[in-house]
Amino acid sequence: MSKRIAKHQSILKKVNDGHSSKRLRKLYRIRQRRFRHYVNTAVHKFVKLCLKKGVKTIFVGDPKGVRENNNKSKKINSMVHNFFSYRYIVEKLKITAENFGLEVKLVDEKYTSFRCPYCGSDKFIRRGRRFKCLNCGIEAHRDVIEVL
Repeated sequence: MSKRIAKHQSILKKVNDGHSSKRLRKLYRIRQRRFRHYVNTAVHKFVKLCLKKGVKTIFVGDPKGVRENNNKSKKINSMVHNFFSYRYIVEKLKITAENFGLEVKLVDEKYTSFRCPYCGSDKFIRRGRRFKCLNCGIEAHRDVIEVL
């Protein structure tokens, strides 16, 4: 859809130095509806999986600064700046989780990787995205470890 939007924008620019048209607004609406449908579907599946696995609370971190520090590829930059609707996703997650009886808590991610969430020890090993506590022996992906 983004390629169609870009193509239509270039045609508008050549024809009459225009920046908007009914067709362009329609393409933007279609892209927004597709995005929202995808988010709704993904959130619903995620909440059902959490319910199936026995999760009672979903912790959501704040991705503060993710847009400012993004010097990745052209495609990733486009996705982050054009489609990343954190507030919309979190609100959908809260509503859907509430409907299924789960709780959603927003947490600040600052310094969460400096202590073991289970025993509170600061003796651990981080290798890439893996986290291993030397005190209690828990080993998991850093982003998946439950925050207490």
